[in-house]
Amino acid sequence: MMFMSLKEIRTLGSILVLSSAALMAAPASSFAYQGTAPTYRSASQHLMMEGQAAMAAADYKTALTKFETALVADPNNLAALVAIGRAHEALGDRSAGIAYYRRVLTIEPDNRAALAAESLAYLADFGLVKARQNLDLLKRLCGTEGCEEVDEVRAAIAAFEAENPEDSPADQGKS
Repeated sequence: MMFMSLKEIRTLGSILVLSSAALMAAPASSFAYQGTAPTYRSASQHLMMEGQAAMAAADYKTALTKFETALVADPNNLAALVAIGRAHEALGDRSAGIAYYRRVLTIEPDNRAALAAESLAYLADFGLVKARQNLDLLKRLCGTEGCEEVDEVRAAIAAFEAENPEDSPADQGKS
């Protein structure tokens, strides 16, 4: 048996405390891809491309399977969660889609893709106010240069208002 002296135990204890403190102080984003090997990240990205091709071909079940497999390959792939949500919506399950977007936004509240997808889902359920709130957040995130998510949501809101003028009261303000 090996016995440690009191001094060695204290030194080891200090090292463990300092290591734990360093881990707790590090931002969560610094760990984002440390747990997924590059091979699996690459496989996940390849599966995402296959899923996107299936979505473009309106093969939503295949797309969903590809996106879910991409998430298994890389559990840190938030784009896969958003894509799973979009596939669920395409299959007619909007509430499941929104649940996936909310999951992403719980992990990363400023995820533009999830905010945009959630906005479009809200509009499909006549949730104009929530879609506008997300648009305002997207505008703040994108700054003065703008981004494709702002353009996408702004266009969807404009189309919604044109098709549903009774659901867009003037006092809500245009975006």
